[in-house]
Amino acid sequence: MPNIYVRSYGCSANTADAEIAKGLLQEKGYRLAQTPENSDLNILLTCIVKTPTERKITKRIKRLYESGKPLIVAGCMPKAMQSHVEEIAPRASLVGPDDIEHIVEAAEKTLRGERWYTSMESPLRGRASPGSGQTSSSILPRSAADAWETAATV
Repeated sequence: MPNIYVRSYGCSANTADAEIAKGLLQEKGYRLAQTPENSDLNILLTCIVKTPTERKITKRIKRLYESGKPLIVAGCMPKAMQSHVEEIAPRASLVGPDDIEHIVEAAEKTLRGERWYTSMESPLRGRASPGSGQTSSSILPRSAADAWETAATV
């Protein structure tokens, strides 16, 4: 199984999400790497509440992206600054702060060379843009999925 490096920057909620991500990945048999140099995939969980942290994360994303290894940017930066993340790491997969439970799916697809992302600007999540050649996943946000299920059963 591949080695995955997981690093968290920022708030305590982000640190908790990193622990959840690590646990989910290990349950599926992935090994955790201690450094990005020893990994097959890098995952950064981001928090951008403070400007210095945002700058540090931006530099870190650039450095890891330039290494050529697959990269997942998770947390609030992809949600709040999706176009910025896509500008500095165009092929990185993006996982929003409410979608950490999908980190294994994102990792599997990213390791296969596919770009997985949660669309932060759309009511549908996990969708690829039409004709992009990117992976699509039909994940609805919990509230939309609940509304759909309710409407379908009425």
